[in-house]
Amino acid sequence: MELASMIVNFGILVATVIAAVIALRSVNDARQARDEASAHERTALDAATRSASAAEVAVRHHGRTADTLEKQTALLESAATHREEWALEALTDPSIDQRWKATNKTGYDVMHVSIGTPDGFNEQWIKPDVEETADVPRGESIFFTFIRRLSSPTSRTIWVIWTPADGSAQKKFVKTIP
Repeated sequence: MELASMIVNFGILVATVIAAVIALRSVNDARQARDEASAHERTALDAATRSASAAEVAVRHHGRTADTLEKQTALLESAATHREEWALEALTDPSIDQRWKATNKTGYDVMHVSIGTPDGFNEQWIKPDVEETADVPRGESIFFTFIRRLSSPTSRTIWVIWTPADGSAQKKFVKTIP
């Protein structure tokens, strides 16, 4: 029996060695799989980070594009709905000394308003009602006369020059009247 016991023990030993080898290989395979998974995880994390950075750049770019498009739209709307800052209206017949009204359509109060022509503010054909400048609230008017004689021109270019009530830069409106 001793021989049989030795064979059995030897068989158990061989089986144990085989099981240990298999266990070591499994541990080795598991470590290798874990390392590969960790490498894939780092690669995926790097790709996700790059993707997020690219998405941030795209968002900033689209934001700038949207801002630009909004500005262009506002400019187009402004151009499409352009209104004259001053409405010039003839009050009398052009047969002799035609009276005109210039109405403030700027949408704000203005000051230091003067009416003249490119030839100067004291030229002989256009005579403002006020010699000096005047303040004109929004919607209000200032008046002038276009002197009509046989020798007078058939039309004149009128300048309305004013300063916004907030004191910002002086502005000029130009229109030719018949």
